[in-house]
Amino acid sequence: MMPEKTGFVISLDGPDGVGKSSQVDLLAGYLTNQGQTVHKTRTSGGTPIGEELRKVSLSKISRPARTDMYISLAMAEALGEDIKIRKAKGETIIIDRSPLAIVAYNGYGSEMANKQDALDACEAVAEHLQIDLLIYLTAAQNILDERRKSRGNTDYFEEMGPEYHLRVRKGYELGLEHLRQSALSTRITVINCEPDMATVQQQIIDAL
Repeated sequence: MMPEKTGFVISLDGPDGVGKSSQVDLLAGYLTNQGQTVHKTRTSGGTPIGEELRKVSLSKISRPARTDMYISLAMAEALGEDIKIRKAKGETIIIDRSPLAIVAYNGYGSEMANKQDALDACEAVAEHLQIDLLIYLTAAQNILDERRKSRGNTDYFEEMGPEYHLRVRKGYELGLEHLRQSALSTRITVINCEPDMATVQQQIIDAL
């Protein structure tokens, strides 16, 4: 009998301005050229119901920070079921963002009262999404600020002020430490995104 197919899940994340989405596209192209069946998705959306919930997440509807965490959890629940099916087929799944975003944006950016709940949710979602490799992209905050300013179009989160983005960065760093200390088998790699895009791409490929 042929051995069962085993897929692989890669998640790329980092504060706004690191070039995450560009690197997701480059990685997908590279792996496709290597003969792999690649599926690109995202934690904020990623499925039909997830994309509908994403609209609420990006809206300016007034709600408690904890509500946003539950929206994130609902999106992740649907995405995890889709990933389970694709991974069993042997697909390589590349996720734009990761469960760390729950800590960064919901827990710290939106200042949830009980941030431990966001940390616990991050760990649970990482397990549910079966993430094999989490690549965290980072750069100096002033560089990220300049990159965001240089963009012609910004989304809801990118338009937030500098204090918000500092809180988000702190959330990412604490979320990373939490996952490192957890019992998860997820491998974590941190990559500096200050060099040119091609150099960062090669570092990501090397991390595989």
